[in-house]
Amino acid sequence: MPELPEVETIRLSMLPHLQQRHLAAPVILRPGIISCPSPGLQPADLEGCQSAALTRRGKYLLWHLQKEGQSDTLLILHLGMTGEWLCLSPPPSSLSALPSHTHLVLPLQDTDMVTREILIWRDIRRFGRLIYLPAARPDLWPAGLKQLGPEPLGPDFNPAFLCREARRHQRLPMAGFLLNQSIGAGLGNIYVNEALFISRINPLQPAGSLSANQARELCQDIRDLLTRAIACGGSSLRDYMDADGRQGQFQTQHLVYGRAGRACPRCGQTLVSQVIAGRKVTYCPHCQACPQLKQ
Repeated sequence: MPELPEVETIRLSMLPHLQQRHLAAPVILRPGIISCPSPGLQPADLEGCQSAALTRRGKYLLWHLQKEGQSDTLLILHLGMTGEWLCLSPPPSSLSALPSHTHLVLPLQDTDMVTREILIWRDIRRFGRLIYLPAARPDLWPAGLKQLGPEPLGPDFNPAFLCREARRHQRLPMAGFLLNQSIGAGLGNIYVNEALFISRINPLQPAGSLSANQARELCQDIRDLLTRAIACGGSSLRDYMDADGRQGQFQTQHLVYGRAGRACPRCGQTLVSQVIAGRKVTYCPHCQACPQLKQ
């Protein structure tokens, strides 16, 4: 599943394609692909909308839309496991020429009302979600979006917050603690693996034993890690790509994720893996030794 750096990369790559563009009538190739929880608002109402802003919360994209004479609307996008937004220019000559697993086409019209580019939604495994609703109805947001914690790159994600939440979730292993989206919105298994290794914290360490020094280092390491990953366009492990069809390159810098059985890049000992909170977590038992686990 795309994590914070991948979703942010997609957002940044979409922005230039949305400037001074209006949406023409959407072409829905999979019925029900856009859910509309508010009565009176339908996918067809996307026609004529103009992009006001494209923001991100955790692993969600929030596309703020405006239409003259109507209230602002919001298209909430969650990529799921394999969702992709791709901009195609020039548009294919026919629907049959679209990439496989395309479920939605959003034509982008210039000010002269000519469509020179289209935005398509592809989703092989169909776990992604598209929700269209009034911008003034956050009560209709999906539960996963409502419950998100602070952004790891924002000021509210700080050592004091980590220590406070660690005391509240003291029995959780550190990997499960960080994977909790109410702790760090957008953090996923790739970057939790990497951050814990960089900070020399064992993923099985109880969150309640997190020291103030560990929290301070972990907070900064997460910020640095995510910033570097975004600069590299995220991690492409399978089929992830940005809106321009470019793959990420940060997977070449992974230190432990997906490397169980190989030598630790820091000490040379063998990396091991264990399922924690339903995720396969890889770590170095030497570099990330945890005294609390030996008692």
